[in-house]
Amino acid sequence: MISHLNNWDVVKQQCSAIIACAAFLILPTVGKASHNIGAEIRFIALSAYTYQIEVVHYSRLAAVSADNEWLLVEYGDGSVDSIFRTGLIDYPEYDLRVSYYASQHMYSGNGAFTISCRIPNRNVGIINIPNSVTEPLSVDALIVIDPVLGMNNSIRFDSLQTNWYMTWNTLVHEPGAYEVDGDSVAYELVTPLGTGNSPIPGYAYPSVFASNYVWVNPLTGRLLWDQPTLSGEYVVAIRGSEYRNGQLIGQVTRDVEIQVIFDMLIVGVTELEPSEPLTIQPSQASSVIQFDSGSAGNCTAQLFNTTGALVSTLSITTRLNTYIVNDLDPGMYVLRIHTTEGNTQIGRFVKE
Repeated sequence: MISHLNNWDVVKQQCSAIIACAAFLILPTVGKASHNIGAEIRFIALSAYTYQIEVVHYSRLAAVSADNEWLLVEYGDGSVDSIFRTGLIDYPEYDLRVSYYASQHMYSGNGAFTISCRIPNRNVGIINIPNSVTEPLSVDALIVIDPVLGMNNSIRFDSLQTNWYMTWNTLVHEPGAYEVDGDSVAYELVTPLGTGNSPIPGYAYPSVFASNYVWVNPLTGRLLWDQPTLSGEYVVAIRGSEYRNGQLIGQVTRDVEIQVIFDMLIVGVTELEPSEPLTIQPSQASSVIQFDSGSAGNCTAQLFNTTGALVSTLSITTRLNTYIVNDLDPGMYVLRIHTTEGNTQIGRFVKE
C-alpha cells in the first residue's frame, strides 16, 4: 500500500514500510522488488545456560513464492542449526507477513556469544547500500552468560516494522522497545550487516543522500528522520544494548527498510502514467551504470535530476545497455524508458 501524506498534516498510520512525504519529488508507483523488509533476533533465558532463540522476519505478503520455512542460525559457540518457522501472522492491508522461527540452545559455559542469521537477498536499488541485491539481510544478537550478573532476557521490539508516521516534516518509527529485567538500556544507529555477518562496505546513513539528520532516541529507540528530501528505498539498523551494574549484558538489532515516496511529480513524468520498475546497477555509481530495457527494439530513455530537469535523452537499440555517468553532478537521478511495446519503466540511481 502506498499512502500520500502532506507535510502540513499530522498523520499517524501504519503502512507497509512505504512512507509518503510531501516534497518536490516522486517516483511513480512501482512494483515490489524483493520479499525482504527486515528482521531481528531476540532471546529468553530458560536457565543459566539454556536460551530460547527467536528470529522475527518481515517480508512482503505478495512474495510468498520466496517464503522461508526455515532459517540457518549460528549460535556463536561454533554450532549451527536449522530452525523452523513456529508461527506467522499476515497483514494483507499492509502487504506484510511476519514469520517467527524459534529454537532452544544450551551453552556449555560462561562467555559472550553472538547469535547470527542471514537471509538472502536484499532488495535491488537500495539507495544507501552499494549493489544491495548482492548483500544478504543479516542480523545478530549478543548473549552474555556471567553467573555474577545473572540470567538475562533480551530487549524486545514489539511494534511492527511498518509502524511509521509523519509528524509535520519528521518521519518517525516507533519500535516498541522494552526491557523486562530492569537493566539500563541504550539505543543507537549502527551499520547494517551483510555478507559474512559483517558491516556492509560502503553503507551510508540515509542523511548522506537525503539531507538533514537521522537520529535514534538513546532511551526509547524511537527513530526520527527530519525532512527526507529524496525518494527511494533505504535501510537502517537500530541496536539496543543492555547494561547491568555498568557491564554490557546483551544486545539486539532491528534491521529496518524505509521506502520514501513523495506527493508531487518529477517534471515530465505524467502522474497517471503506468510504469514498471527498472533495475539499474550499481545503485550508487561513479563512472557507469548498466540496465536492461526489456526490449530488443528501439526505445527512448530520459534522464531526470532531483529538480525534475531533463538531463539527457537517449536512443536505445539493444536490450542490455551501459551508460557513462562520469560527467553527471553528484546526486540522485531517475531514468525513464518508453519501449516500443508501449511500456514505461522507471528506475533510480545515485551518482557519487
